[in-house]
Amino acid sequence: MSISTKKGDGGRTRLLSGEEVLKSSTRTSTYGDLDEAVSMMGLARALTEVDRIGEHLHAIQKVCFIVGAELAASPSAASGLKVRLDVDHLKSLEELGHELEEEVELPPVFIIPGGTPASAALDVARTVVRRVERGVVSLVQEEGNALSNPSIMPYLNRLSDILFLLARLEEKAQGLVYDRVR
Repeated sequence: MSISTKKGDGGRTRLLSGEEVLKSSTRTSTYGDLDEAVSMMGLARALTEVDRIGEHLHAIQKVCFIVGAELAASPSAASGLKVRLDVDHLKSLEELGHELEEEVELPPVFIIPGGTPASAALDVARTVVRRVERGVVSLVQEEGNALSNPSIMPYLNRLSDILFLLARLEEKAQGLVYDRVR
């Protein structure tokens, strides 16, 4: 079986629901951006020497595939997905955030990314997740009922915070002092 189906050569793709859309549609761009964020998390996971960070990232990547499936499905089709993002996923991420906030002291200034390769990858993942958030907002503005799951937006918002905190934890584990804008 070939990976190349050539079905998208005309600039169109199919959602999980089977509906055909332009590859440049807001929905397609948004779940493509999420795929980019998941890949950056994979890079960070490959670069970190801190097992705990890698474990958190791996778990988050799995949940992001759930979010991606929901974004790749029309609202009517999303209800038929076997696994959906739920309040427990959001609660788990919030608990991780509280745990990391206790461990990582943040100065009240902007921090310049790039302390370590892994923290730099985490900061890129964070900015891509912010782009995903903007895409979800645009999708809702365009389609009104574009999302059938109210947990998606809060999850993405918390996720960008978690990625920021994990980047700082990575730098702390390497004994770095934050490079900051004064």
